Parts: sequence; structure tokens; C-alpha cells
Amino acid sequence: MKLKPHHHWQLHRLSSLFLTVTLPFLGIFLLTLKGSNYHQVMMMFRNPALAAFLGLTIAVGLYHTMSEFQVIIRDYLRDSKAKVALGLVYTTAIFLMAVTLYSLIGIMYR
Repeated sequence: MKLKPHHHWQLHRLSSLFLTVTLPFLGIFLLTLKGSNYHQVMMMFRNPALAAFLGLTIAVGLYHTMSEFQVIIRDYLRDSKAKVALGLVYTTAIFLMAVTLYSLIGIMYR
């Protein structure tokens, strides 16, 4: 999918805003789990709303990281090296998103 430059930056700013709001909540939530045992943590992550929040935060964070790497690669690499690097970045981000969703679904239905 080819985005126009202003769309790229709009999505980048939107993901920044989303992460600015959600990451402090995620940090506070993880701090509340301090001292909990394995079963208590798994019970918390079985909550569908929390799993959706966590999955969305991780997916948006990976998208944001991918767009940052895209800018860096396009600034410093040219031609075939840039295409290979962009392909590697996209593949890695999509793979990590899939693993995250698979893991969260596995925890929810365990």
C-alpha cells in the first residue's frame, strides 16, 4: 500500500498520540502485577477487554516502529538495498503482530 507523504505523517502522528495515551496505562497495569504469581497474571490477561487493549497497543507500537524504520531506510539506503531492508522490516513487523495476536488468543482460550 503506497501512501501519500502527508498520509504517512498523519498516521505517524496518530499512532504517536495513541501510544502517548496508552503506554502510561500499560506501565501502571504492569506495575500492579508486581508480586503476582503466574496464575494471577494469566487470569488478568484472560479478560477480553484487557487482551484487546494490549494487542492494539502492541500492534500500534509495531506500526509506529515500522514507519520510523521506513523513514530511516529511505533516507540512508538506495535502490535494491532499500527494497530488501524495507521488505525485512515489513516482514518482521507483521510476524511480530501475528505472534502477539496468536499468543493473546492462546492465553484467552487456555
